[in-house]
Amino acid sequence: MTVRALKYHGGDGHDEDGEDVETVRAGFPNLDHHVDVLRKFGFEPIVAINRFVDDADAEFGAILDHCRELDVDAAISEVYHRGAEGGTELAYLVRKAADAGAPAFEPLYDLDSPLDEKVESVATRGCTGLTG
Repeated sequence: MTVRALKYHGGDGHDEDGEDVETVRAGFPNLDHHVDVLRKFGFEPIVAINRFVDDADAEFGAILDHCRELDVDAAISEVYHRGAEGGTELAYLVRKAADAGAPAFEPLYDLDSPLDEKVESVATRGCTGLTG
């Protein structure tokens, strides 16, 4: 994910640069949705926040705080500008998750269900309010 993506989902659709923590926060429902979908399938996500030159520290702080509130591991990735050193924290989190073992995948439907029921299940349970 990127600060720019959260700003876009928070209402700043014209990709304007400059610090805007409130617009970043307004984009959190998009992040929350992705976390919820992965958890619905039995996975525990790790949020990688790609850092670009124009991103502000306060914006990253807001994102990291929000991820802590969601109880989701998150790290800033700066590999584009700093090489491997910029991805050390993210690599640690991924390694920790891998060492914990594979999660128990939970499909949203009975694998023997007809195709139309599978599609309906994904459309109503996997991509919306995640009820059921």
